[in-house]
Amino acid sequence: RAVTSLEPMIREVVCRFLDPLVGEPRFDVVADFSAQFPVEIIARMLGVPEDRRQQVREWVDVSLHREPGRAQPTPEGEQAALESGMYFYELAVEKRREPADDMLSRLTQVVVDRGDGVETGLDDAEIAGFATLLGGAGAETVTKLVGNAAVLFSRHPDQWRKVLDDPGLIPSAVEEILRYLPPSQYQGRFSVENRTFEGGTIPAGHPVLLITGAATRDPRAFERADDFDVERPANVAIGLGHGVHACLGAALARMESRIAIEEIARRWQRLEVDEPGLRRVHMSNVAGYANVPVAAVAR
Repeated sequence: RAVTSLEPMIREVVCRFLDPLVGEPRFDVVADFSAQFPVEIIARMLGVPEDRRQQVREWVDVSLHREPGRAQPTPEGEQAALESGMYFYELAVEKRREPADDMLSRLTQVVVDRGDGVETGLDDAEIAGFATLLGGAGAETVTKLVGNAAVLFSRHPDQWRKVLDDPGLIPSAVEEILRYLPPSQYQGRFSVENRTFEGGTIPAGHPVLLITGAATRDPRAFERADDFDVERPANVAIGLGHGVHACLGAALARMESRIAIEEIARRWQRLEVDEPGLRRVHMSNVAGYANVPVAAVAR
C-alpha cells in the first residue's frame, strides 16, 4: 500500500528521463535511461539531496564491479564503498539533527528489539549500512531488468507486439522478464538442518548458493521453460526472493519496471537493439547490460 502511493512520483521521474530521448533516432536504453531513474527514486526516498543522487549510482557501479577471474573488489571499488558509507553516515548524523520527511530521518527515530527484550534505537553506523544496502539494491536491479527487457523485446518482436496491443499484459511481462533473464541470479544462505538431495547431503550450518537464475528455467516447474512468453500463466515467482527472504523492495521494483515499460510503449513502436553494441556488466551479484544501444522507431 505504501509503494502504491508512490506511483505518481515514479511516473514523473521516469518521464523526466524518457522525454529528452523522444525524437532521437538512437540512444542507449541503459546509459541514457534505466541507469539513471531508479537511483533517483530510491535516493529521493532515502532523503539524498538531488545533486548527490547520481553519485550514489556511480559509487554502487564501481563498488560492485569485478575484474574477470577475481572475486574481490577492485581498489577503486573499495574506495567507492568507503566513500559511500562515509557519505551515508554523515547524512544520518545530519538527519538526526534536522529530521525531514524521508526514510533516513525515520530510521533515526525508530526503536528495535535486538532479541534480548530491550528496545534501542539504531546508531548512525547501522543506518548508514542500511542506506548503502537500499541505495545499491534500489539502483541496480531495476536498471538491469529494464535493460534486459529492451533486449528481450527486440529479440522477440511478437511479444512486444502483444504488449503494444494490450498494455494490460505489462505486469505479467515484468514477471516473465524476471523469470527469463533475472538481474539477480543467485542468493547466499546457510542451511539450518541436514538436507539430502539427488546430488548428496548438505550439512547443517553449511554455506549454500541458491541458483535462482537456473531455477526459473527449470522444465519441471515451467512448460517451455526456454520460451519467452509474456502471456505465461502465473507461477511461483522467485526472481525477487520468496517467503521470509523476499526482497524488501519487490513491490517497488515491479512498479518501476512496469511504469518504465508502459512509458516506452507509449513513445515508440519498437526499439531495435544494436546487438554488436551490447556490453554486459561484470558485477559480483547483478546480471545484465551496461550498454543497450537501440535504433528507435516512433509510434
